[in-house]
Amino acid sequence: MSRLLTQWFTEIRIIATIIAALCLVIWLTSFRTDSHRRSEQSVTALAGRLDAQVERGRYRRVDPNSVTETDAWGRRLHVEYREEGVGEHLIVSSAGRDGNFGTEDDIVVGRWLMNAKGLGEEIHDGAASVAKQAAKGAIEGVKEELKDALKRKTTKTEPK
Repeated sequence: MSRLLTQWFTEIRIIATIIAALCLVIWLTSFRTDSHRRSEQSVTALAGRLDAQVERGRYRRVDPNSVTETDAWGRRLHVEYREEGVGEHLIVSSAGRDGNFGTEDDIVVGRWLMNAKGLGEEIHDGAASVAKQAAKGAIEGVKEELKDALKRKTTKTEPK
């Protein structure tokens, strides 16, 4: 009976150890997921605040060194602005758990704003080009009309 009881306690200890190990793995996984989720929230919140800072159709830029917001691992978030044709791209990112940018665990949130200044410049340049071509065509047309008028006048006034 004692031997059976000892075997039973050994089996219970093995099962308890397995359950404890599984609980530890689950806890560590949820901790990692929670850190990622909190970092994602921080990145998204900062992107939202910066996206709302628009002045005269453009993002009001902040100095990237002045950003104090951090991710769940205590590292400062990275802010970048890119000009893209008639728009601007705001990118806020965290290096993720490994602390290195450009890896698969990075957390990146982007916002895009149509750049009214860029659009205005494109319209201006296009309109200027069209106006220049139209003026050139009009001048050529006037020249041809004057030539034709002079020809008609000289042929009417010449004696036969």
